[in-house]
Amino acid sequence: DVSLTSKLGKGGFGTVYAGVRLCDKAPVAVKFVYSKAVWKWHVTDKGERIPIEIHTLNRVRHVRGVVRLYDWFAVSDGYIMIMERPINYVSLDKYCREGRTLTEAQSIHVFQQLVKIVYECWLQCGILHCDIKDDNVLINREDLSVRLIDFDFAIEHSQRPRKTHAGTPFFAPPEWHIRKRYYPESLVVWTLGVVLFRLIFSQHPFRHLSEIKTFVHVKTLETFREISNKALSDLLASMLTRLPQTRPGLDAI
Repeated sequence: DVSLTSKLGKGGFGTVYAGVRLCDKAPVAVKFVYSKAVWKWHVTDKGERIPIEIHTLNRVRHVRGVVRLYDWFAVSDGYIMIMERPINYVSLDKYCREGRTLTEAQSIHVFQQLVKIVYECWLQCGILHCDIKDDNVLINREDLSVRLIDFDFAIEHSQRPRKTHAGTPFFAPPEWHIRKRYYPESLVVWTLGVVLFRLIFSQHPFRHLSEIKTFVHVKTLETFREISNKALSDLLASMLTRLPQTRPGLDAI
């Protein structure tokens, strides 16, 4: 049983509440998702149809750094998921909006944790989180530890190009905006590059979707020269390159 304490957010998918698990007083997040808002379904071995997010969270539950799914159940018009709610964590977006900044060393520390989580999901479970963005990366205000949330748009790894993308357009790579197709691993590397840019500069590298298509950086390529760590600058530039085939693989980051 869970006692709800406040509303954390609401969107077209449903609503997320903060709560407390009564058996042990553990803080939880309770996510209600409308059935009509589920973009993809998974059919279990028993023939039961469940949202792909529930299936994916069960697959990656052993990966350290992934916010865990404790339990779930179906209701008349949707599904309820009871998940871990880490204390003293905020989204990267909120962290930056609070006026907080990170040193290059701190940015590297945070980014290394994020890459490890994403890589382990891929290596251990064959899952690629295709909606990596500042809203889905949680940072601990005290020790800068990282957690990854929202696997609704995660997919199984494939070398084939895809023509469907349900993630956030503002974080999608140029090839998606131009040709409406992408390679999953290259997309993930691009989104990681966008997050790394946000960590370093506390802002998004692009101001409008049109800039992603035309590949105009917010401060042009001079921005990368502001980074004192050349290896970090080179990595960021390689991840945010226009051609997907020239981006590094996940195992090379």
